[in-house]
Amino acid sequence: MKKAIMIMSCLLIGGLVTGAIGQKTEVATVEAKAVTAVAHKIAYTYDRHVALAFEPTVENLMADSQAVVQVRVLSQGATRLAADGFGETAYEVEILQQLKGTITTEQITVYLTGGELKIADYLEQAQQVIPESLAKSGLQATPIEQQEEYIAFASESVAQLTIGDTYVLAINQQLDSSDYLVSALGYGVFEEITATIYANPDTGERITLAE
Repeated sequence: MKKAIMIMSCLLIGGLVTGAIGQKTEVATVEAKAVTAVAHKIAYTYDRHVALAFEPTVENLMADSQAVVQVRVLSQGATRLAADGFGETAYEVEILQQLKGTITTEQITVYLTGGELKIADYLEQAQQVIPESLAKSGLQATPIEQQEEYIAFASESVAQLTIGDTYVLAINQQLDSSDYLVSALGYGVFEEITATIYANPDTGERITLAE
């Protein structure tokens, strides 16, 4: 039986995480469009603190992820709202090596929890994804001029993906989609230390690739 996530607190907007690590994750049916990285004016920051039901060790991530792959980040897409009402950001990645699982394409879209979303886009997407929480939030009264500002979603993990860099990612395929989501709320990211050693920026856990 898959291990559940324990909810320690919820979003200010009221979205709750209820999925289980390792399961296919249902997401909102909103499209993430390609964007250029720029500095945005942040109006609100939503912090989320969710405790995993297991330690994000290499062994546990291997067991709870459908695939573990070495990738190079090709581009960054937009942030969108997932089904839990929290933001997630799209990245196009090239698969360099598969450590677990079988992915038949050379490139995939991977979503990483966190990111920045324009308030106007948030309001549009939240109406589809979390309409009851949106109604309670009061954000619908945001002046039009302020809707050009952004909401930042601060994930539990500090991991980020940078275009051109190489990573090892533990990932799960999203429900009814060819896209993937980084496992364990972002703890499935391992940054390149050397050509064969990758480390998680939160835990220090390491993966060593074969020479």
